[in-house]
Amino acid sequence: MQLTIIIPTCNRSVESLTRAIDSVINQHLSDFEIIIIDDSPRLNNKLKSLIVDKYSSYNLYYYINDGMHGVANARNLGVELAKGQYVTFLDDDDMYLPGRLVNMLSEMENKQNIFVSSGRFYEIGDFAEIHNVPYQYIGKIKLEDIKYANDIDIGFMVTRSDFLRIGGFDPSFTNLEDWDFVIRMLKEGNGYKLGRLDYAVNIDPNRERVSTNDSKGYRELAQKYQQEFGLKWYSVMLATADRLEGNLSLIKTIRYVFLSGVKLPFIIYLKYKFQFLKKYLAR
Repeated sequence: MQLTIIIPTCNRSVESLTRAIDSVINQHLSDFEIIIIDDSPRLNNKLKSLIVDKYSSYNLYYYINDGMHGVANARNLGVELAKGQYVTFLDDDDMYLPGRLVNMLSEMENKQNIFVSSGRFYEIGDFAEIHNVPYQYIGKIKLEDIKYANDIDIGFMVTRSDFLRIGGFDPSFTNLEDWDFVIRMLKEGNGYKLGRLDYAVNIDPNRERVSTNDSKGYRELAQKYQQEFGLKWYSVMLATADRLEGNLSLIKTIRYVFLSGVKLPFIIYLKYKFQFLKKYLAR
């Protein structure tokens, strides 16, 4: 088996999950399998039967996660069950555009990078609205490129053996466990990002995202890599977490600037206050 696509799902509608699966089928791959990991707290046999019956002509396997729950554990379980030489991931509310996996596989088979990714964009209402993601890196990706902001979506591709060797996703993270894993991959070697916008991230406010609580993820990353990345990075991460939580005060900002010796926390503060002012004036 060449490739395994892992889709964790939790209380998702049939329409959303089938949209994600169909986007994999439409890649027109010849040697692949799809693994669905149902991480829902309650077993939904109806959903499982619908999906298994609908895709009975494909190598699709539907597993119930009866162990530790959480998206990191669900993805790790998918990799353990995978038969593919390469593995990649798809959130159950997102989708691939045609050609994504074929092009990523081609780059992976060059064996020059530890992982391959590509560009992404945001969509709302099944493409009623499309929003660009600015400042995306293209080409070689190094650790320094993603220290302050993760530019790699969850749909990266890596060999199954490398994923297991690096240790998989850290289930202790509340969120941003994918960023943590990307950091650990880039300690092993460079990544590569194709110049294609072919991962559609659904940000519809009426749909619950697979991953939320980014501020907690920033704090967890800050604690884990404080010694390695230094005080400047640590202060910026905490300032970002405070901004996301809506409590980045001027006093906190001055403290972060003093600790780090750089102005980045103050720039984050000004952006936060400007956004707050825009919301206030829009009332």
